[in-house]
Amino acid sequence: MCLGGGITGLYFEIGALKCLEDCCSTGTLNACDLYFGISAGSVVTGMLANGFTVGEIMAGIAGVEGGRIPPFDLTSSMPPISMSAGSPPPSARSSRSRARACRS
Repeated sequence: MCLGGGITGLYFEIGALKCLEDCCSTGTLNACDLYFGISAGSVVTGMLANGFTVGEIMAGIAGVEGGRIPPFDLTSSMPPISMSAGSPPPSARSSRSRARACRS
């Protein structure tokens, strides 16, 4: 099984997988030999590879309490990182110090 990434793609893939789950015998999507996924698709394939059903994944996204997958929110994002004015981002500082170390 191979799934792509992106949040909108995730919703499409879960819908398509639910149709497959409804049409196939129980456990078919959990019995694949290989699972591949990119970004959000890797989250879904990881859950399927570990025995969760598409219905359980959908219930977690919908916020249903009491399932094997706790409710989770795909719309939340991390809070912004605050930096003091004039200081370069951490990645820039570390690359500069590495450049200095290489020149020494």
